[in-house]
Amino acid sequence: MRRYWPLPIAFILLIGCSAPAYHPNTDLLTPAQRDQLITTARSYLGTPYKYGGQSVDGFDCSGLIRTVFREAVGVKLPRTVRGIYKSTVEVSPGSVFPGDIVFFRINGGDIDHVGLILDKHRFLHAAESSGVVISNFDDDYYRHRIFCVRRAN
Repeated sequence: MRRYWPLPIAFILLIGCSAPAYHPNTDLLTPAQRDQLITTARSYLGTPYKYGGQSVDGFDCSGLIRTVFREAVGVKLPRTVRGIYKSTVEVSPGSVFPGDIVFFRINGGDIDHVGLILDKHRFLHAAESSGVVISNFDDDYYRHRIFCVRRAN
């Protein structure tokens, strides 16, 4: 069994999810299911971006996360970033695992982007400019736009 590690990103400690309920460390997924999430997500690398897309023809960010969770572990998530946010639970900063969902405020207002955490430095997402890619949390662009990390339950 793979040992999972806490995500040591200080800025997650400084910001929190604004959610009506806090369920620390809720984890209904096994390590094998988390591995399957990562494997399934990686299988879509290079898929083009398509607004509203939910297939190999193209994904937007929420369509990618929704498809990965459905295919990998049978979890049905809502279609939008806001819907995914509302249907997941907050993760305490020291308990972030691969397969958790990271939310961003790219355009400054409400949350508007979502990705899947791969490890303590990287996440996979569907970017408008490049399709399904792996990006780094250390990249200034993303580091300053992280809103929170949540978990499907």
